[in-house]
Amino acid sequence: MNLTNDLNADYPDADVFTINHAEVVYDLRAAYEAGELGGDVAQLTGSIWAERRNSIFIDEKGHAGNITKDTGTLIWLHAVHGVEPNNAPAFPQWETDIRAIAQAALDKGGQ
Repeated sequence: MNLTNDLNADYPDADVFTINHAEVVYDLRAAYEAGELGGDVAQLTGSIWAERRNSIFIDEKGHAGNITKDTGTLIWLHAVHGVEPNNAPAFPQWETDIRAIAQAALDKGGQ
């Protein structure tokens, strides 16, 4: 966060902040490897077209699958609008409570 602090010092009229949404990717992967994502994630990396609905990544480059995008969205909502993930509407398409994953990432200091 040193860059953020430096930029805030150099540009006091600007609101410079960071959004560490990568933490949710680590947490989703750990949950997948622990078998905690139920029927939401069938594989770590799926095909760009067919498996984006049930994989964390859609390709070897690490582009996000739908569950990763939705969980990351909660981090952005918190950073930009102050919405606490646990107070956001539920995501009925997921068995996994992605709000809890996003909240845990924030509680670890992710924003």
